[in-house]
Amino acid sequence: MLSPAAQHRQQHDVQLQVQREQATHDAPIVAAVSAEHAAGNDYRLMHIRLDDDVRRLASIRSRDRANQMKHSILPHYWGYCSAVISRNTTKPDSIITRVCIWCFDIGEISNGLLLAEFALGRYLPKPDGYRHTPSPAGFKRNLAETLAETLADTVLKSQTPHNAANHLLHLMELVKQHDITDHINAKLHRAYAMAVASTDSDTAIQHYTESNRLRPLASIRKAIERLEKQRGQQR
Repeated sequence: MLSPAAQHRQQHDVQLQVQREQATHDAPIVAAVSAEHAAGNDYRLMHIRLDDDVRRLASIRSRDRANQMKHSILPHYWGYCSAVISRNTTKPDSIITRVCIWCFDIGEISNGLLLAEFALGRYLPKPDGYRHTPSPAGFKRNLAETLAETLADTVLKSQTPHNAANHLLHLMELVKQHDITDHINAKLHRAYAMAVASTDSDTAIQHYTESNRLRPLASIRKAIERLEKQRGQQR
């Protein structure tokens, strides 16, 4: 029979073993909670910065100066965006959305598409078969519409639209399952037609025609006539 001292030591050893086993069992849970807490803190801190940058941009009347500012502030968001994408969280993120729009605004289209693919993929199809995304804060369009119109406008104003042909095709694939207005869809097709007009007149005519079907414009009909005339001369 164990002495009282030995019984005490045995009881103490059992308690230590139980505590060690419990700590080992809880370690992944604690780590996950800590990571989630850290991610939440990162989001709150970055959102404070984002709100401040949005206010500063809203005070600038010149689009050119505003885009210069976007060039200067975007690097501050890359680390956060990379971390969110690496965690592959299922929750939509308003910081990712805003940074994506800024990328399209200033022509950093490759980075914008990376963020767009992540952001648009957070929304699952509804019963009607389309993906419905809410409007980003400060915008009237839903997310898919905002991204499509922002990139299309950037390309339509560009002096070198052909440089964005592959980017436009990528975005068209991303938004085709989303519910967007005919007006914006037409603009997207028109931008792509303009981007490929110098290298693939047949494809350009096809997309100009689709754009004109969705939103008839005299300028599009003239562009189609011009391309058809060029195609006839080449043949």
